[in-house]
Parts: sequence; C-alpha cells; structure tokens
Amino acid sequence: MVQTANRNKAESALGELLSGNKRYQQGALQKCVFNQQAFISGKSGQAPPAIVLSCSDSRVPPEMVLDQGLGDIFVIRVAGNVLDNNVLASMLYALTHLGSRLVIVMGHSKCGACNAAQGAYIQSQSGGGQSKGVDPVSQLLAPIIDTCGHLARNAGNTGGDLKNSIPVEAIVEQNSIATATSVFQALQQNLSGNEILGEIVVAAGKYDLDDGTVKVLKRWPAKAPRSALQKNLPKLVLLGVGAIVIGVKAFKSIR
Repeated sequence: MVQTANRNKAESALGELLSGNKRYQQGALQKCVFNQQAFISGKSGQAPPAIVLSCSDSRVPPEMVLDQGLGDIFVIRVAGNVLDNNVLASMLYALTHLGSRLVIVMGHSKCGACNAAQGAYIQSQSGGGQSKGVDPVSQLLAPIIDTCGHLARNAGNTGGDLKNSIPVEAIVEQNSIATATSVFQALQQNLSGNEILGEIVVAAGKYDLDDGTVKVLKRWPAKAPRSALQKNLPKLVLLGVGAIVIGVKAFKSIR
C-alpha cells in the first residue's frame, strides 16, 4: 500500500510538471515566481517530489519551462543531460534523503552537445580520426557519440550521408531515452533491496524550443499493460447479462 501511494506521488509529480509546462506555453506562470511562504518553509528543509536532469543550455531553465517554484524540483544540469557518477550521486541523495520519487531526463531540441556529437561521429566515420578523445569535452560527448553510432547502425548507414541518417533531433530524443535507461538501470543496481525502488518512476522527455512544449518520450517502469481479463471484462459482463436475460425468459415460458 505504501509503495502504491508513493508511486502515485511520482505520477502526480509528472502530471504537475506537464501541467506547469502548459501554463508556461500559455504565458501564465503561477509557481515560478517569488513566494514568501515557500521561502520561509525552505529554511527548515526541502522535499522536492521530482528530480529533473536537464541540459545546461541557457534557453532551457527547468523551473521556468515547467513552472515550478522554490522547493518543487531537485535540478541537475549538465551539457547534453548525460549521466555520470556525480549526477547519479545527486539523484541518489534526493531519492533516499529528500523523498523524491520521479526522475525525468529532459533533453531539448537544437541541442549544441548533440550537434557536436553528431559532427564528431561523422568525422570519425569519414576517416577524420577517433570520435572520442581524452579531453573533458570529448569525455562528456562520449555517450552521445555512442547514441549516434546506434542510430546510424539502425538506419543501415555507417558511411555516406550520415547527417541525414542521424539528424540532430533524432539524436536529441534517443540521447534522452538512452540516459533515462541508464538512470533506471543504475537505480536498480544501487537501490537493490531498498523498498523505495518500487516507488520510483523514471521518464525521458524533450523540450521543444520552437513551441515551448515538453513531451514524454518513454517511462520506466511503464504503465502495466491491461491483462486479458481486464480487456475482455466488458464483453464478459455483457455475455453474463445476456445469459441472465435468456434464463429469465426461458423460466417465464416454462411457467
């Protein structure tokens, strides 16, 4: 029962973030403003229900595009919204000490990190050297470059016109999904045996710079599929009602 309640906490948090994004699109921010009560409450602690891993891009401030205020979201920002040990440690802290139950990885359109990764991958495939170096920027881009290779192989193209085979927007979405997948797997490993693992929802999302929308690309754990019984329940009910009606008519005819 407790796990169900806290899973609902994660679902509720996701719903609130998407509702906040709608307010942002409408230019009707309600929470991303100074709130005296939230300021005072924050002095005694924090309990953000959601963790947002987003890109450092100056055009994508999570608090604004999701219309959240002081204490509402635990924000982690890094170029390309990639996962490393520091990011994971921050997430684990929020999950185990602050009571957060939702983790959303929010990529965005026209991402500079994804564009750079695309260029590095294309250069490596055209004989321009290694796609990954040892410098900090190359290390940061490494998982996104891996995503580029995954997309190219899926498209059946590891040479030729790679720019059209792996457009930046496809890289953005796949990178968000790949990062969220890694987050979910890392949480399973690090929280194994911890009851809160069953309460956590991880989602991959994308913010669109053109229209201001945030969409959910994928989520873990996915909503449980309807069982065969649930799918056929309406039919079974109708059959049952029909059988009763036939039975009643037969009984009356006998009388």
